[in-house]
Amino acid sequence: MVVQSKNGTGCSKVGKQWVFNFLARHHEKLQTHWSKPLDTQRARSLNPTAVKSWFDIVEKYVVNMGIRKEDIYGMDKSGFPTAYSGKEQVVGAHGTKTQHKQGGANRENVTAIITICADGTTVKPMIIYKGKNMMQNIAHSDNGWTDGHLGYLWLTTLFDPETKEKAEGHIRVLIVDGHSSHYTAEFLKHAWENNIIVLGYPPHCTHALQGLDVVCFGKMKETWKKVISAFEEENQRDVSKGDFTGLFGTAFNQAFDEDTIKSAFRVTGVHPFDRTVISAAQMKPSLVSSTKGEFPLAQPSPIRAIIAVFNPNDSAESSPSTPRREQRDVNSPSAPTRKRARDENIDPSLYTPSKRMRSLYSALGATSSGSFLISKDPMTSSTSIIPPILELPPSSLPQPNWSLMAPEPAGYMSQEALQENRKKNDHALLFDGQAQSLSSDEFYAKVMAQNTAREQAAAARVRNGEIRTARRDALAAIEEEWTQIRINHEKKVQEWEAECQRLASEGIPKRQWPKKPIRPLKPKLTPTLESVDVVEDEDGDEDDET
Repeated sequence: MVVQSKNGTGCSKVGKQWVFNFLARHHEKLQTHWSKPLDTQRARSLNPTAVKSWFDIVEKYVVNMGIRKEDIYGMDKSGFPTAYSGKEQVVGAHGTKTQHKQGGANRENVTAIITICADGTTVKPMIIYKGKNMMQNIAHSDNGWTDGHLGYLWLTTLFDPETKEKAEGHIRVLIVDGHSSHYTAEFLKHAWENNIIVLGYPPHCTHALQGLDVVCFGKMKETWKKVISAFEEENQRDVSKGDFTGLFGTAFNQAFDEDTIKSAFRVTGVHPFDRTVISAAQMKPSLVSSTKGEFPLAQPSPIRAIIAVFNPNDSAESSPSTPRREQRDVNSPSAPTRKRARDENIDPSLYTPSKRMRSLYSALGATSSGSFLISKDPMTSSTSIIPPILELPPSSLPQPNWSLMAPEPAGYMSQEALQENRKKNDHALLFDGQAQSLSSDEFYAKVMAQNTAREQAAAARVRNGEIRTARRDALAAIEEEWTQIRINHEKKVQEWEAECQRLASEGIPKRQWPKKPIRPLKPKLTPTLESVDVVEDEDGDEDDET
């Protein structure tokens, strides 16, 4: 395409080495990289508003309050496989395509809650196994992931006891992500009662703002692969749950050294405090990269010519002496209309398609930038682009006014969070796409309000179930009663028909015959069940009767 746009369609295609030669010629500006997937939601979430809100929170609760580095903690969780699943470069026989490496095939993950401190130390990690029937001193869950109960258990049995003596009565700051297990009512209440301030990252921004994600977990995962690979080679078996704790401790001690931990807080700007660690290049995916026809620019002459042809009554060539229709009396009653009335003084022939096309042809021919539209000469790729067509987005492309979005729950992340969590998961709505102090009274009130709403919704579902059961039983009883009524009615009709036949055989006039039995009406639900409405559930759908 590049060669064709320069030399026309008759040129030959570029060779297979063109890309490599191009990179060699521009090696000072270009180089190859390994791409790493980044979720679109994360790319849009890391915008100036979210980043500013995070550093505002850190400055307010860490810097301004004089929190010591010994009392700044970051916590996150991650899953660790019990079998080696990586690949490495090995030497094999010439001509073979694949070299297999024997190892475990277990793909189960074990979750670990890891906490680091800005002074370069760590808190004892909490390991969560997947299972049900385990010893009381082993943390476990049905799916192997943390939940509200385990989060509260970690805070009360590990973090608080292990860091309280070190704090010496000073305020501790705990930085967490937006997982719901980190801000249950019990979790926040215990933190508040024990002088712990909990800060939450903006949603979907931990890949750039959380030190554990940015620095520590990458090194830990590589170390963990080496440890379990060495174990499988030495023991020729999978890593069991009994082996996991010891192996994890070995990898943990190797990966989480003092320099790595301090680097995690430094590169994310928490300690020492630095707002400039997040560069404009990191936030670039969230910025506007397309143009729209909404610039306050003067319209070019071809567009003005087209508008003049299709709106002859607004033509600039109309002289002041041209008769105009009189202004309508605004006080006179008339039916509202969306259609603009024609000027009775305009030549009707101007409204015909042929006249408009002739006028358009003449008007475009008189313009410098629109004459090519009516030219008989064909356009090619070598034809120069005529101004004012925009070849690229202008350098002064206006960006969103992020400051206007700060006080409102707007912006990229908040809108996507609303769409993603509108039905059931309302936890993300607490963050509004920005960082939050989870220990504030406002946030705690929101959590309690959501808990109350869930309890009310659960009670409503129970009540709906009771109403449905009562209606179902009542309808079944009505159907049974209605079946018996119809059977009795059919018997009475048969008896009436037999009686009529007997009277007819005896010659008794019809006016003396008995009347045909009237079928009773079908029974209805009781007024109590009829008047009670089924309350809408969390999905917003009304429960239907069965």
